[in-house]
Amino acid sequence: MSMNPAMNEGMKDEAKVANFFIQLGYFTRPHIQIYPSERTQKVSDIDVFAVKFDRYLNRQAVLVEVKKNSNRIADMFKLYGFKAYYGNPTTYFVSNRIGEIFLDIGKSLGINAITFMKLGEMSQSEGKDVDEKFTDEDIAWVEKSLKTIRDEFDKELFWKYHYLWLERNPYTRFFRIQHIFTKTKVIPENVKAEVLWFRKELFIEAFLAHLDMANDCIGIEAEKIDRYVGEKFYDIGTPKEGKLKIKQGVDNLLSILKKFSEEQNQSIEWPTIEVIPKYLENLVSLIKQTIKNARYVNKYFLLNDHIYRASLHNQPISVDTVAKYSVQARGLKDTNDLILRILHDGPIMHDFNNFV
Repeated sequence: MSMNPAMNEGMKDEAKVANFFIQLGYFTRPHIQIYPSERTQKVSDIDVFAVKFDRYLNRQAVLVEVKKNSNRIADMFKLYGFKAYYGNPTTYFVSNRIGEIFLDIGKSLGINAITFMKLGEMSQSEGKDVDEKFTDEDIAWVEKSLKTIRDEFDKELFWKYHYLWLERNPYTRFFRIQHIFTKTKVIPENVKAEVLWFRKELFIEAFLAHLDMANDCIGIEAEKIDRYVGEKFYDIGTPKEGKLKIKQGVDNLLSILKKFSEEQNQSIEWPTIEVIPKYLENLVSLIKQTIKNARYVNKYFLLNDHIYRASLHNQPISVDTVAKYSVQARGLKDTNDLILRILHDGPIMHDFNNFV
């Protein structure tokens, strides 16, 4: 994909900042485009998103605006808008230089205005080096792949994917990720590389959504989590009461049709109407398992993203390669296996991935 020099420099800076946070133990995504609806022009973007979970599943999220040679006040207020929308995460404005007035405005908005040099020092003193890092070529390839999916595979999935970044409810987000994933089972040869990448990305985002759900369930007695999560899925889309009324009406209609068919000596298999996802039982098991193993799950998350980044560089590696200890590999495989079963809503199809 051809890029103008300014875009290329911007992507390099975003990749650099994303890698700083990877070194600090965060899952990161650079260059997130925000499309709230089916429009030809994006509304805005998030230069870098980062998140990690501590051993108690407490969530630590970060938003970063990267402007190498700019201290525009408008950019600071745009970042403040994202900060407010996403529930007040830690927020950074990163530039080569930070003016005194700009620094004061950042402080009043609760935004950390720092230089690239300072952020680099933080990652060197507190972080660890990582083998697989984001590059500007990765960012450009992902952007190109999403446009290929829009233009040559399924335009609707492009818009639905981008809207995921505006969805703050993890239950709704997981529901939508799973729905999008099921739409990618048949892969045309001409877009195979792009769609297989897309499935990996959806898997990683499903992993994040399930961590957010587990975080929400902390403190709930284990035997009550089933009901709690079930109620959350009842409320996605049509409210629970409406869904139950629709189900009752359809069941009554099917009962009448079934009786009529039996009177006519016709054998017809009638469908079961579901008002919550069939995978809910597996999802609840996954959430309980994650809460039980809370001290390990951020490590699992980062290992999966390591595998993802390696695949961007055409250097596929497996869980066994990145897991340091065999027990760690087993725990990671068990978690990944359950997530993939939920995404497939049944047995795992051959998926050309390295997550199990």
